[in-house]
Amino acid sequence: MDDADVNMGGIDPARPLLPYGIPYPPALPDKLRWQDGEGEIDPDWRRHAKYFGARDNVRGDGFDIRSCHPNLKGNGSSTGSWEVDYRLGPPSNGVVWNDVIAKWGLQVLDAAGFLDLDFGLPHSSQEPRGRYFLKRPEVWKDETLHPVFRRDMWRDGLLDREWSSMKPAFLLASALLDDPSTMCLFYAVATPSCHVYLSDPTLPFCRRLQVPDFLTEAQQASTFQKICDMRQRTYFYWESPANLARLGAGAATGATHPINDIHSLWASHIGFARSHCSALMSWQENGSANGYSDSFQRLLNTAGVPASHVPEGFANDLNSAALRSYLTLADTIVHEFAHAFSLAYFDKVLGLSIPAEPFVGHERTMELGFATMRHIFGGVASASNFDPPAGAPPNTLQEIAAYVPFGITFRDKWLPWAEPGTHGKHKHYLDEGKDADFAEPIWTYPLPQRQIFDYFTREMWEKKVPRYGLDALKYVRIPEWASVEMPGPDPQKPWIKSTLR
Repeated sequence: MDDADVNMGGIDPARPLLPYGIPYPPALPDKLRWQDGEGEIDPDWRRHAKYFGARDNVRGDGFDIRSCHPNLKGNGSSTGSWEVDYRLGPPSNGVVWNDVIAKWGLQVLDAAGFLDLDFGLPHSSQEPRGRYFLKRPEVWKDETLHPVFRRDMWRDGLLDREWSSMKPAFLLASALLDDPSTMCLFYAVATPSCHVYLSDPTLPFCRRLQVPDFLTEAQQASTFQKICDMRQRTYFYWESPANLARLGAGAATGATHPINDIHSLWASHIGFARSHCSALMSWQENGSANGYSDSFQRLLNTAGVPASHVPEGFANDLNSAALRSYLTLADTIVHEFAHAFSLAYFDKVLGLSIPAEPFVGHERTMELGFATMRHIFGGVASASNFDPPAGAPPNTLQEIAAYVPFGITFRDKWLPWAEPGTHGKHKHYLDEGKDADFAEPIWTYPLPQRQIFDYFTREMWEKKVPRYGLDALKYVRIPEWASVEMPGPDPQKPWIKSTLR
């Protein structure tokens, strides 16, 4: 790569910092020119970001960037080259990384505030409280935990240390479920008058929810009671790692026995992976020492990440990762409960080819769990990861989901480039809206660690949420830091020859 053609930054010092004090990203060039080559090419950052390095700029509001050769000690081809502190691009070449990491690299994301921060743990209440809590019937005000997320929901019980490690996540999940806006979605699931029929070429008799903007007090009380009645209609248990690996999931909800044969309503069970609990127990009992930090190093080794591409102190300051684990576990709890609630209350007529769940909003995918989290947070989030290489431990993805070592990213929609039709037993994708989705790039955003920290503070639950509702929790989008997957040349298969911007 020709160093002379690289934009060295040029950040306007008058510009304020981005949300949560995030600096501006390294200014990657719009065009690339290879040394001794002719003409310019459009970059694909999955392939080309590794040729760049960065350092903090002198103003403290962003990064300087330069192209570099394998020798990263300032011996580039242009005069005035400087020593690179942060390597861009995939941290290793042997695996496929999440697009945000493939573009920026772990070191730049860490330096910008998307991985580890020095705040430690929030110095405030670890018991978030939803806006509906004070309206609960008196019988359910004895605990902050929502009635359906209490310890007695576990079929085979829990050890004290298991429950202690997971309780902050169940408290956060309780606050999310105990919000009037969330209850609007659950009300719509259980109310046939909120179901709008639509006919799709590949999926006849589909239904989309019309979610009300608000509920009357009577409707809120009725919805809360329906949710509480799930105590008799579902339970939690530990699912086997093999079953979850087969499903490619960290948890799964399944039907157990019918409640109403005419309308095909079902009781259910929700199976969780032990990996989340094991990770949080290890953190609570060992801090950043011993087995907890060893797990982070083991994942780096599995991905083949050299020390030169690992953020400084990556396996030492791990409180940030623990907060990410709490957030992703809370997300999983509410996600799976939404599936269980749909099994129990979403009216299905036997004998007709009707998808088992409703479609929500403008989503083409029938996945109520993801739609619920999008309703709450404004996006669909997941732990940033890599595709395990051949020979990797079979539980690698479950470990990444549990320890969340590489940060969290989110999108506006789940699988916008999914082909229409039915894939597997429960995966349904509409033809309606396909052309628009296929023509649009997929934006993936990293979630600032400071926002995750704020989810566990007293200020969030005593001031911001009471004032702004769920808007206070919406994931912040920072377009400057997004990875943008551009559709390939075939309008019917946009994932083929897609490029990363």
